[in-house]
Formats: sequence, structure tokens, C-alpha cells
Amino acid sequence: MSLTVSTLLFATMASTGAAKTVRVTQFGAVPNDGRDDMPAFQRALAALPSGGTLVVPAGTYEIDQTRETGNWARKSFVMPRSNTKIMGQGAVRIRVKGFGQPTFLLVDTNRVTFENLTFVFAGPRPADPRNLDSIPWHKLRQIMGWNVPFNYNTSTFSAIIAGAGADRTLIKNCKFVSERLAKGKAAYTFVHFIGNRDTSLARNNVMEDVEFDGFTFAVQASNQDGMVMRRIRAKTDDSDGQYGHVLYLATPSDPLYARWSKNLLITDIYDEGTTVNPGLWPGHTLKFRCVRDSLVQNIYSKRTAGPLTYFGAINTKTRNITADARGITRIYFEGQGLVQLLAPYENTKEGQAIDMASFGNSFESMTFYGAENVNVTFLELGIGTVGGPADRVKNNTFKGLIQYPKNEFQATNPMEGVNNTVEGKTFWSKSPNIVLFVANLTGMAARNRLNWRVVGTSRAEVGMGDQAKFLGNTYTIAYGDQ
Repeated sequence: MSLTVSTLLFATMASTGAAKTVRVTQFGAVPNDGRDDMPAFQRALAALPSGGTLVVPAGTYEIDQTRETGNWARKSFVMPRSNTKIMGQGAVRIRVKGFGQPTFLLVDTNRVTFENLTFVFAGPRPADPRNLDSIPWHKLRQIMGWNVPFNYNTSTFSAIIAGAGADRTLIKNCKFVSERLAKGKAAYTFVHFIGNRDTSLARNNVMEDVEFDGFTFAVQASNQDGMVMRRIRAKTDDSDGQYGHVLYLATPSDPLYARWSKNLLITDIYDEGTTVNPGLWPGHTLKFRCVRDSLVQNIYSKRTAGPLTYFGAINTKTRNITADARGITRIYFEGQGLVQLLAPYENTKEGQAIDMASFGNSFESMTFYGAENVNVTFLELGIGTVGGPADRVKNNTFKGLIQYPKNEFQATNPMEGVNNTVEGKTFWSKSPNIVLFVANLTGMAARNRLNWRVVGTSRAEVGMGDQAKFLGNTYTIAYGDQ
């Protein structure tokens, strides 16, 4: 039986069961009045039953987290039940003022949907102290496997939506926006999903038809199984002093608990992010640590550093990638133009590198448009001690790579590893010489194959001295108009 608006509050206490739909305005929220609506949202969420929907009518709502002092839990919306939905009705803006803790926090809470909402970081971060005793430590320890108190780092955990061990979270048709404030006053992360380091992965979290416009990380995640990101538009930058990744998918830094994310689908990502701080390593569209058995496709990036960095990848297919750096005027540390494929390089307590490999991956249909007169590294495999043992980057294929550099100097550098195959071609070189580094910096690169065509010049130099010929590495260079 459907319920009218006038009976919703009474229905929550009716003997037949709680109402399946509640409206935040019935709990005291008033859109567009400039007043704090946080208590009203908290009351509405507390009344929301399992299987219910919280409807947010059109308008702008103010969430002032700086007004709550002393109680950490009260400073966030700790989602009380699984199988719930928060849905905007019309144009809805939720402005969050104050930061340093997540806004919507899911702890062991599954099947929660956020739909048709715009979240605005209005800053600044709160300076008042937090009562850490109010944090549900027992749940965080149980879900995330931590035997020590949670490292509460505002630069990595502050988020509008944060899931700790949450499964099947759906974020659909939402926008995340940072108001342009002074440096150090913006939020760091929009969405943060954390898996369990010891016993399980966070499963089937989905983001689709989502836009990001703000500072630093759009999404941080770890230990995911079946995560989906599709139809994402992003414009995050590094002007707040951080990197500006769209997705940073990372295992925890403690290698003893590192788990591989798997079965990911990352597709249809359009990234207009920029690098405005030359003192930082440029941000990436996608930066992974330990991912396997996944599909990454249809990525367009205008970033200095290009779309992809893999610190550890196994049996993952990557295809239809475009990096367009033609509008770049400042490149830090030469810049990485398209893709890095490396091995994890964190150290154990004994100081030894983790013995994890990147193997069995395929890369297809990848195009790079280079900036004018800028040295850009197009492809990096292994790179020795910086990126892990070179002989652990093996049996990977790169086919259909195309460069349009317009550079005085172009490097495909370096190709370390074992049994990797790289096939592609370069167009429009302004220099009579093309330099393709097929490096052997560690002495462990062996049996790699480079098949390359150069269009627009009659000569190409390959390798660093004679190193390209060591250990059975082979290369062929062709010249022509196609």
C-alpha cells in the first residue's frame, strides 16, 4: 500500500512496519535557507528502515560538520542499515562544510545506493579536536583486519562517501565538486572504499555516470573484487598540493597484508585533469597497485602523466587508450606519456623487495599525442630498482601503439623485463633522428622484442649504446608513409 507524505512519520511506528520511503524535509531539513541541515539528515537516516529510500527534494542543503565537537560519530552520517537508498529528486546540492572525517560512512553496511545527488566540498577542514573513543574501533578492526588503532590520516581518508568493508555500494548519476578555495582548504578524496586486508575483499562496488571536479584523488580504493567504474568524467588537479589521480587503487602499504584487487571493470573514463603544480609528480588518470584478471578500456586522458600506471598487474587486458598531451606546457621530470608497467616495490621489515610480478597482460590500441618540443617517455617497463625487479615484468604484449609526438626528441624508454613484445609506430617527428630506448639497466632484460615503424624520418636510433642487443633482445625498425 502506498503512503502519503502526511502519514510517513506515523508509518515508521506503525505495527505493520516502518515506511519504505521517507523525505529529509519531514525531519526538519529546509532547502535553500542557508542553515545547517546536518541534524535533520541524521534523524532521517536513523528512521530509514532496511529496504527504504531517503528522498532529498530539489534544492541546496548545508552540512556543517564543524559545528559538531567532541563526538566523531556525530560528525559523520554513519549509515545504520544495509539495503538503503539516498535519492535526489530534481537538482539536489549537498554542501559539506568542515572536513577531516568522512561524511557518509559505511561500516560493514551493504547494498547502499546514492543516486542523483551533487556533493559540494565547501571547506575548510575543522580545527576542533575529535574524540577518537567514539570511533567504532571494534568494527573497523573486524572488517579491515587492523590490530592497531586506525591511522586517521585526513589526506587519505577524508571523503564524502567512505566504505569500510562495504559491499555492493552503488553511486549513480552523482557529481562531486570542490569549491575553489585557498590551498590547504580543499577536500582530498571524494570516495574511499576499503577492503579487508586479511580475510576478504570488498565486493561489487559500482560507480557509473559520475562526474568529479575538484582537488587530488577522486576515488581511492583498496582490496576490491568486481569493482566497476564506467562513464566517468573527471577534472581533478594538483593545485591543493597533492597528485590529482582520478582512481588510485592501492593495496595497504604494509606488504604483509597486501591483497590483489581482481575482476575490475574500468571503462569509458574521460579525464580533463591538469597538472598546475610543477613541483609535484604529475597525477594519473588510473594508478593501480596489485590488480589482476581485470579489464580497462576506453580511456581518454589529457593529463601530463597520461592515463596508466600499474605497480603490479596480472592477466589484465587494457585497450582503447588515448593520451592527449598537446595542450601541455609544463612537464615535470620529462613526463610519462602513456603507460608504466612495473612490479611492486614496497619493502618488507627485512628490507627485501616483495617478489611480485607483472605478467600476462595485454595492451591494445593505444594512442599518444605528444606535446610540442617536450621530451616525453611513452612507455616504461620494469625500469630496474625504481619499479621493482626487471625480470618480474614478463610475458606482456603491447600492440597497436601509435605516437604523434611533434617533438625534437622522443623516447620509448626503457623496455626492461623478459619476453615482452612491443609493436607500434611513430608519426610526425620533427627531428631526423628518433631515439627509442630499449634499455638494459639492470642486466636482467632478456628476449624482449620491439617491432616499430617510423613515419616522417629516415633514421632511428635504438637503445642505449649496444645495450639493446644484450641478452637476446631484438628489434626491427621500418620506415614509410603509413
